[in-house]
Amino acid sequence: MGSRALDATHRALDATHTVEPNKAASVPAAPKESPFPLAVPAAPAAPADVAPATPADATPAAPAAATPLPHRRSRGLDVLRGLIVGWLLVVVYTPTTGLRGHAAWFGWDHSDVFFPMFVLVAGMGLAMQTRRGMPWGRLLRRFVTLLALGLLVNAWLGAGPDVSQLRYTGVLQRIALAGLAGAVIVAVLRRHWAAVSAAALAVALGWGVALSLASAGCPGGLPTPAGCGTFVDVELALFGADHAYARGTLGHDPEGLVSTAGALATFLAGYAAAALLTRLSSRRAGVRSAALLALASGWAAAWPLFLLLQPVAKRLWTPSFLAAHAALGIALLALAVLVFDSDRPAWLVRMLEVVSWPLVALGRNALVLWIGVFVLGKVLVTTVGPDGTPLEVSLLADYGAAGFFALTAGGWLLLASAMHACRWYVRL
Repeated sequence: MGSRALDATHRALDATHTVEPNKAASVPAAPKESPFPLAVPAAPAAPADVAPATPADATPAAPAAATPLPHRRSRGLDVLRGLIVGWLLVVVYTPTTGLRGHAAWFGWDHSDVFFPMFVLVAGMGLAMQTRRGMPWGRLLRRFVTLLALGLLVNAWLGAGPDVSQLRYTGVLQRIALAGLAGAVIVAVLRRHWAAVSAAALAVALGWGVALSLASAGCPGGLPTPAGCGTFVDVELALFGADHAYARGTLGHDPEGLVSTAGALATFLAGYAAAALLTRLSSRRAGVRSAALLALASGWAAAWPLFLLLQPVAKRLWTPSFLAAHAALGIALLALAVLVFDSDRPAWLVRMLEVVSWPLVALGRNALVLWIGVFVLGKVLVTTVGPDGTPLEVSLLADYGAAGFFALTAGGWLLLASAMHACRWYVRL
């Protein structure tokens, strides 16, 4: 059934619940939403002094199965976001395991997961926030705030207050650009999940073709770390070497403007997944999970096709790189929805809430933790003792790998838990 037909059906269903103004006093108030996202409140009993509705004075209610459930915050999405932050903490604060570090060029490494997953979840978050329209004022404020925060992080990690060498591109800047451009595309496509999915595939394919054309004359017909086919000249021309990644000496920018096209496709893929999830909000969690798995399978099927254009490369955000992470992220969301968003007995709901509480705490303040990890990272590396030993090395020597992880990752978990317990959330 097309989207217009579905919208017409929904309006017809809404009309069957319309109550005339002079009958409003006879209708019991809607139940208050439960504070627990997985608990479905029971419908209240009708007051004793209200007579049952009859065909003569009221429109019969539609069957309960046809009434959409109220929109509730998806605990599964919070858990997914928390898993991403948790993996970030594991990789960053276990330096002796060899997990830390990105792939040198083509290929994949453990640290390559965080960024695309955060962009994917950012797209999912937009879908949850825009069920009734696009809040352009808030989106523009978020865009400006992320740009400002990104520049501040770059200053902290770089030359500090010396803005003459301030890098302009970065992680938060890419999220800001992909988010605003993605919102425009979503609005043009009227927030329809299938249309947005098609747009994500089109952007990914277009980026892959652009890379292929740019690297046609490069060795092996692929972009090279020396700068052939990487569009690094665009950043150098726009910003100058003093404000480019590594001053342009590494031949590419992992958060460059042109390669943000790959991140944009990732953002749109995340939006489409969450938009599909909300469209099926009246269906059982098993149905919603199956629909998400089908969407993830589509990205998994596209992955080998995109490999024909370029190999997996985080530093260029190639189509095969984004397709792999879109498939993985949407599949994980499907699993989280099935486990944490299903209607279950009260005791099991409570148990799942307790088990997932630390992950939800991490996920609800993901931006704070993301920035904090980068800020603390420089402190650990640049702070040295009297003997010239960096603080990170000293802590590892004094407390061991387990103690270091408890001090760092455990500290961030305690902070996130305290903020979650107090319901302090940093939202943009």
